[in-house]
Amino acid sequence: MRPRGQGLGPLSGRGGRPRLPPGPRGTPGLARGARRLAGETDCNAASIGVEIVNPGHAFGYRAFPDAQIASLIALVGDIRTRWTIPDNRIIAHSDLAPDRKEDPGELFPWKRLAEAGHGLWFEPAAERIKALGGLLQKGDQGVGVVVLRAGLHRLGYGLQPGGDYDAETETAVRAFQRHWRPARIDGVADGETRARLVGLLQLASVESVTGVLD
Repeated sequence: MRPRGQGLGPLSGRGGRPRLPPGPRGTPGLARGARRLAGETDCNAASIGVEIVNPGHAFGYRAFPDAQIASLIALVGDIRTRWTIPDNRIIAHSDLAPDRKEDPGELFPWKRLAEAGHGLWFEPAAERIKALGGLLQKGDQGVGVVVLRAGLHRLGYGLQPGGDYDAETETAVRAFQRHWRPARIDGVADGETRARLVGLLQLASVESVTGVLD
């Protein structure tokens, strides 16, 4: 899901009326640049891009109006009547290209989408956060980093197995936070970031009515 002007696909306007480009409804949107998700490299051929009107971070990024999100929820629901799209594959543009994109950004209401039945959301209890210990950050090595990278890979990010918290790991963590931990977007995997990742992986592996756990 990306702001206006990036790629082609169904467009969700601020006033709440979706607009569709020429062509069959629900066909894949086209966007430039390298992308990888869950091992898929030709993401243009395997995805449907939804445009969301917003100035974006460089031009006055702002919250998304309720009417726009209500329209988006209806549009996504309509698309999913024709295509089988798992909740863990309803993602951000920044998840697909974490090294280049940051939209739709930290103000996008992913929890509201999940509560409507589209996507995943998890809010860990304090004891789950505490159990995961301290920070992991760039330069760290070891088993904790191996587990973190493996978890991000399982969720769909293009990280390969390894035990180094390198620049690529930091970028993936920042993208994860922008989607699922918007209060902290610094590329540092604190206990809450990792607890959210574990919970999302659990959600992705089981059937959930709403895609929400807390």
